[in-house]
Amino acid sequence: MMVVMRGWAGVGATITAVAVVGLGVYFVTVGLDAADKLASVLGLFVATSGLVLASVSGPGSRRRDTELPQIDESMWDHFAQAIMFPRPGDLPRDVARPVTEATARPGLVCLPISPEFVGRNSELDTLDDIMNSGEPMVLTVVHGLGGVGKSTLAARFAGMQVDRFNPVWWISANSPSALREGLAELAVELQPELRDVLPIDALMARAVSWLSCHSGWLLVLDDVSVPADLMPLLERLREGRVLVTSRLSQGWNGLGARVLPVDVLTDDEATELVMRVAPRRAADEMVVTELCRELGCLPLAVGQAASYLSQNDLIPVRVYLDSLMQRPELMFDRTAQGSDDERTVLRIWRITLDKLASTSPLAVELLRITAWWAPKLIPTSLLMAVAEPIEVTDALGVLRAYNMIGIDGDLISVHPMIQTVARSPDPIDPHRRPGDVADARDRATLLLDQARPTGIHDPADWPEWRLLLPHIDALVDRTSGETDTPVSTRLLNETAVFLGTQGVLSRALVYLERALDSDSRLHGNAHPATMTSRHNLANAHKTAGNLNKATSLFEEALADRRRVLGEDHPDTLYTMASLACALEADGQLDTAVRLFEQTVADLARVLGDDHPHTLLSRNDLAFTLKEAGRVDMAVALFERTLADRRRILGPDHPHTLVSSKELAEAYFARGDLEQAVVMFEETLAACEHTLGTAHPLTRAVRADLAAAV
Repeated sequence: MMVVMRGWAGVGATITAVAVVGLGVYFVTVGLDAADKLASVLGLFVATSGLVLASVSGPGSRRRDTELPQIDESMWDHFAQAIMFPRPGDLPRDVARPVTEATARPGLVCLPISPEFVGRNSELDTLDDIMNSGEPMVLTVVHGLGGVGKSTLAARFAGMQVDRFNPVWWISANSPSALREGLAELAVELQPELRDVLPIDALMARAVSWLSCHSGWLLVLDDVSVPADLMPLLERLREGRVLVTSRLSQGWNGLGARVLPVDVLTDDEATELVMRVAPRRAADEMVVTELCRELGCLPLAVGQAASYLSQNDLIPVRVYLDSLMQRPELMFDRTAQGSDDERTVLRIWRITLDKLASTSPLAVELLRITAWWAPKLIPTSLLMAVAEPIEVTDALGVLRAYNMIGIDGDLISVHPMIQTVARSPDPIDPHRRPGDVADARDRATLLLDQARPTGIHDPADWPEWRLLLPHIDALVDRTSGETDTPVSTRLLNETAVFLGTQGVLSRALVYLERALDSDSRLHGNAHPATMTSRHNLANAHKTAGNLNKATSLFEEALADRRRVLGEDHPDTLYTMASLACALEADGQLDTAVRLFEQTVADLARVLGDDHPHTLLSRNDLAFTLKEAGRVDMAVALFERTLADRRRILGPDHPHTLVSSKELAEAYFARGDLEQAVVMFEETLAACEHTLGTAHPLTRAVRADLAAAV
């Protein structure tokens, strides 16, 4: 029983102490006059607490002085000093006055020193319209990618408002503690005499109370990372203006905020920024613009580069740009002397990546994967195989919330500099470890290979090819043959063949040269993949008119395929047909006719008369017969092949259109001009409808028609 009574005594003492401290807070917040009204209430509370404790504990619960020291006046003074909270009677009267009576001195402004400012006229006008509306309380959030210039824009706008608002106060609010300290500093500026009188929490409460009962002020909260951190403050505010900057685009609607996204600078604005910071570079304006484009016109990166160029006059802009392209991870972390080492692109984004990694590790993985593709028009469907679709969708939402990506329908965009950083390995950066970057590269390759259409010659597959092609091109540009895998070479081969159908031969040759080199390194010369790459490269050289090179490669590929695969393997027969085409193009018509006749017979026997490859070789045989002057035989064979292709492939298939064009040419060669013109006109209309007016086949048919009429 004695232990229970002692516990109740301790509880009562605690309650009494809390009540006394609470009254002290109230004294300072509302002033002594208003606090007098509660003094009697608190006294009654304390007295009642003592009576209750006395009745509960009883005489037997009292302890001797040697068991429990008495709380005397000196001990209270020590406790009060420890929490920096004076007794109410010791507060100066001007300190204890109500916050309603505390006024801000004229011109009370706290703003950071802004860097060079260019452009943003539209954003400034929008902010002006929002913040100077007739509403009593306005909350506006400026959000965007780290380094895009949110804080610079906010500082510029706030500096333009010092004649309209007072105070205009800037707080770095990237954490609750930073927000608390910033509000405490505001309280001290409003009443300097509070500096050594109140603890920080009481100062913060004083500032919030002041803001809640005054109007005409502008509060800028910079770099807010968690919108909910502002809720306790915003709930108290009734009249005033709050401008928030944040990397987050989501989570603001529940706070009733107006949201303003901030994008990168234009080319001209970025160039102007460099010229202001480094005016001696005016003669290099064109290269400066090229540099700004390489930096994605991101203000922080452009300003960082401009400061470095201004300091290092002996370094040509072109040399800096070349270094940036070769070692971006070094240049993005390099600043001029006297600059803030923490305000580099790499370090700013590392903060965001740290937050992403703690929230959604999958989001960081997706960022590394998309870094290998083109920055715009990335289909979300490409990423759905990385994890469960709902997990991928959630991770993409997190990336968008932090402005690391943009999402428009089912397409994604990523800033080029984010991509550059994400694919640049760094063993000391947890988000860019070399192994993780290499895995992301290989995953990006596999995802593209899995997504590509299986068909190449069917126009129905071309829209999907064209959607993926910029990302395949970007992947090839951003990797080297040394990192190629069997998946890479397969993707290179299939893409090159598609490019050949579109008349983009120069790029197709580059891809096939690389595929052959990589397959030879990975598998050796006798592997089927290597022989396929050699065959495809020979075919591209033939189409480009490099006949000697094509013939040599075809003969090498045919010998290898006969030895490894056998005489009747379809791949062997395909190479035979292609070699015959090269011989025909080189003028060796009799040899080409004999080889075609053998190939057509073998293909019909192995694959059947209606197989597309049999039809292809038969059409090529007809063309060679025409070139050899055997026009009647050519016309008959063309007519048969065209009828079969229309039946099997359809009237608008590219191979059908080729047969139609070449039959019209055979009619023209035989002297059937009227029949040739009709066939050319029909073929041209079909080509324009299916392939477009600029396709090489369409242009060739148009030229033939012009010659015929």
